[in-house]
Amino acid sequence: MATKNVIADLVKGEKLNGDNYDVWHKKMKFMLNEQELEEHLSKEMVAPTEAQPLRDHTAYQKWNQKDRSARYTLLSSLQNDLIGQYDELPTCKALWEQIKFSFGGTSTTRLRRLVIKFEEYTKDPKHTMNEHLRVMSNMIGKLRDAGHALTDEQQVRAVISENIKNFSDVSQHVILEAKTRDADKTLTYVAQEGPRNANGKRGRQTGNDMSSIVATKQWLSSTFEMKDMGEANYVLGVKIVRDRSKRLLGLSQETYIKKVIERFRMHNSKPIDTPMDKA
Repeated sequence: MATKNVIADLVKGEKLNGDNYDVWHKKMKFMLNEQELEEHLSKEMVAPTEAQPLRDHTAYQKWNQKDRSARYTLLSSLQNDLIGQYDELPTCKALWEQIKFSFGGTSTTRLRRLVIKFEEYTKDPKHTMNEHLRVMSNMIGKLRDAGHALTDEQQVRAVISENIKNFSDVSQHVILEAKTRDADKTLTYVAQEGPRNANGKRGRQTGNDMSSIVATKQWLSSTFEMKDMGEANYVLGVKIVRDRSKRLLGLSQETYIKKVIERFRMHNSKPIDTPMDKA
């Protein structure tokens, strides 16, 4: 009765459709192991001849009954349009190996499909950040299993990009502010009373909530050997300036400019005034 209930639940659940082989493969192994049928995925028994003793026939009948049950479980987990392609295979092992040959390979087409899916994936608005991170971790695992392991840098960049996209208006604001301020002022004000929206008004971005940031930091800490070192003071040589009393966040290029000047051996040059268009 328990086996029938398991299969009934399986029929209602997610089935193999050709794109979800990795998850399906793991679920089937778990399920058959629970039913004590996992050995049928890798072993077959040859039917005894009439000359063999009765105990061999009894053992084969017992094995054959279990193999039919395991085979039916696999067939029930396929989408309807796939069942007809595999229902003629005589044993669970033959069925398992043929499905693996069809969908479990690391063909160029399948790998390209996984890469495109990963690169184009965006956070589902209905998902929490933790759910979003689980989905991304699953896709990273699929790419690794297909022979396309991402570097730590690629994984981190992909995970935090969802938060970075929410601050796209900030980069535009930097450009606008830089055009209207004197060039000799190295401090560019980025945010005051919150970032600007697309319509130019100031306000809170929907994706800039602290829970998303906390979830992302937790994922990074659990996946990589990383820890929170507090607020950053420099990013790519650009100094981050904060003034919480005025609710200001700014970027100072002083250190970066000094490095550029030193690189071109101009650090000992005499400073002079130059004409400047301040319009």
